[in-house]
Amino acid sequence: RQAGDKAEILALTINLSNIHDDQGDYGPALQLLGDAQTLAQEINDKAQLTTCQIYMGSVRRRLGDSAGAQTALQEAQRLAREINNAPLLAEALADHAALHLQLGQKGRAVSVARDALTQAQSAHDHRLILLARLQAGEASQSVRDLREVLDKATSSGLAPIAAAAHLSLARVHL
Repeated sequence: RQAGDKAEILALTINLSNIHDDQGDYGPALQLLGDAQTLAQEINDKAQLTTCQIYMGSVRRRLGDSAGAQTALQEAQRLAREINNAPLLAEALADHAALHLQLGQKGRAVSVARDALTQAQSAHDHRLILLARLQAGEASQSVRDLREVLDKATSSGLAPIAAAAHLSLARVHL
């Protein structure tokens, strides 16, 4: 196959893994991400390799595989720093903050979410800024911050972040 063909197959494989992830089919999602990781390595696409690691970390976090999630997210952060990609680093850090929250490490979650916010702001990425603020708001139990994220996500048409903000608000109120 040509490198361009492999790059196209890589992008499609990652997208297909996201569909499985969204449907809760984590086994097929992980298999596809493994395939995508192999393709990314073959064509030396470090940005897509970083994306694979972020998504692997996210899926493993949802499966309760904290160690696997930690490993994947640390590798994603290392790669994002290596290629100097602030948006990918922000996304990896935001997901890592979510992992710390899941593990009950609220102080660490706040710190990592603030790092994610710094990276997202440097990238001028509105979605990632809201995602990082969401993680920081939940970790610090800030109803005010979570409501602000909810309002901005809703007005920006970022329904998944708005839904996550609703869930975070519910968890804070428990």
